[in-house]
Parts: sequence; structure tokens; C-alpha cells
Amino acid sequence: MPARIVTHRSQIHGNGVFAASDLPKGTRLIQYKGQLLTHEQSDRMYPDSADTGHTFLFVLNDDWVLDANRDGNSARWTIRAAIASTSRRSATSPAARS
Repeated sequence: MPARIVTHRSQIHGNGVFAASDLPKGTRLIQYKGQLLTHEQSDRMYPDSADTGHTFLFVLNDDWVLDANRDGNSARWTIRAAIASTSRRSATSPAARS
């Protein structure tokens, strides 16, 4: 199956994810992957992220954050407008999943 999205340098800013062809509205493209962290863990790991503005943290809910700097994929290069419209599945702790 041909790729629906491609990742390459953006003319606007750094890397980006782009449609490889026309896509119907509502098409699911990629799952945001990364290490599952609590907010407290991410705050300890990235205490100055507000200054750098360059982390790949995706807030799942009040308890959990995905860190795409660790075990992440191309979804980290998507624009924030795309992330804002994603569906968030409920997250459980790693211990609860075993």
C-alpha cells in the first residue's frame, strides 16, 4: 500500500508531516507514540521546556503525557492544529496494563 503521509523538511519550520495524496476528511493517519509519563515526570525531565519550546510532549489527560523524544515516531512532526483535533484514548498506567 502506498504511503499516505511523508516526513521531510518544512519550508516553514524544521521537519513536517505532509499528505502524499488527497485524503478524505476524517482519515486517521498516524498514532502519536512515545514514552508514557506522568505530568510530574515530564516536568522533572523538561524543567526549561517553556524556554526552548522544543519538546514533543502530547498531553493525554490530567494524569498522562506521551514523550515522543523517547520511542516516538513521525507524528511528533505534525502541526499543533492537527494534534488538537486528534482523538485521545484513555490511558492507563504501565503497571495496570501488565
